[in-house]
Amino acid sequence: MDPILIGSQIVTGIQQIAASRINATDPSVITVCSFDGVSSYNIIPDKVTLSGTVRTFSNEARELAEKNIRQIAEGACSSAGATSEVNYEYGYPSVCNDPEEALRIKRIGEEIVGKENVSESPLQMAMEDFAYYVRKRPGAFFNVGGKNPDIQAVFPHHHPKFDVDEQSILIAGKMFISLVFDYLNGSQQDSKEFSLHMSK
Repeated sequence: MDPILIGSQIVTGIQQIAASRINATDPSVITVCSFDGVSSYNIIPDKVTLSGTVRTFSNEARELAEKNIRQIAEGACSSAGATSEVNYEYGYPSVCNDPEEALRIKRIGEEIVGKENVSESPLQMAMEDFAYYVRKRPGAFFNVGGKNPDIQAVFPHHHPKFDVDEQSILIAGKMFISLVFDYLNGSQQDSKEFSLHMSK
């Protein structure tokens, strides 16, 4: 029994889940990011540990990913006389913006920074705890840009050189204050609550 070989077969199977076992119209990322078989170069280890991430937009795809990962691991191991243990942890759900609140944010953003500076973001596979808020109250997630080439604030999040133009915080403040006044005085006279979040 060679855990390295078995683990490699599991990696190959997992990497194919999104392409062959989940509906192509339901975007998903299922990736093995770590393969740990610590040993000497001339010794076969007694076990390997794989770890990775699953990101989906639907609960159906999320659950299907878990089912397939377990099947692939169990199948590869049982056919080679090995055993497997799958620890599948559910993290953040997907963020689902309330359409009404998203339109409110778009309208106010255009009033503050101009229509040409407001754009709709494409779907993103990022993880965000704001997802839990919009499951309880209508809300919408929005970003305030902090890019400024003049101060080398041009690198993406998680980059070692990431920086932000702190003047953008003023725009974020204006957005929040304007949203509060709009909600209290403006377009809709109802009692619905809302929650917002700004990411860096």
